[in-house]
Amino acid sequence: MLPNKAAFLAASLLLFLLAGCTLSSRLPLIEQSERVAGFPDARYRLHVGLLPEDAVKLTRAQRARCLDPGYYAEGSDAPGATAQRVRIVYCDRDAGAGKDAPVVAIRWTGDAYAADGPEKPSTMRLRSDAGLMLLQMQRAGPDASGYDYWFAKMRTPGFELFLLDCDNFPSIARPHDYAGQVCEIESFDQVRDELDRYAAAVREGRKPPLAILTPVR
Repeated sequence: MLPNKAAFLAASLLLFLLAGCTLSSRLPLIEQSERVAGFPDARYRLHVGLLPEDAVKLTRAQRARCLDPGYYAEGSDAPGATAQRVRIVYCDRDAGAGKDAPVVAIRWTGDAYAADGPEKPSTMRLRSDAGLMLLQMQRAGPDASGYDYWFAKMRTPGFELFLLDCDNFPSIARPHDYAGQVCEIESFDQVRDELDRYAAAVREGRKPPLAILTPVR
């Protein structure tokens, strides 16, 4: 199920700032990152998933930069609207905000990847899990603390990024005054069955990525 348009775009553009709403932990659960072949030090741009009605708002030149890997999802324009199966494209321009998606400089540091995004620098660590990569992102910002988790699927060069939102972890999700829901863990074993189900849906093409990270050429 694709979130409604506003949530989909907001979550994409807040990829490196998000706190809460995703699977998270107070302490790092991945201490040592794997160094991933085909993921060189470079500047990367987020290609954000767009519904068809948003993609048509882009100029012809902007649409020419979009990626179309063939993903479909069920989505709707507004909460409560009837969901329809639509083909989504991934573009480096946010039609709603009228600006390009963020560029992030990523480099290997010996035990992790340093990510210098649109706000504060952050740290990424990756670990193979269920045929994909678990991505641990340290929250950025002066008052931020903790770590958020995503699934990443190698797309040479770069990654497809899958939001591990709390709706996929009902066994631990709980309401939160500010974040909507929180799903905080101390070990991946707490949600192993739910992680495996999510990974299977990704491998079978039933869950589209929220965004695609590709090198700036």
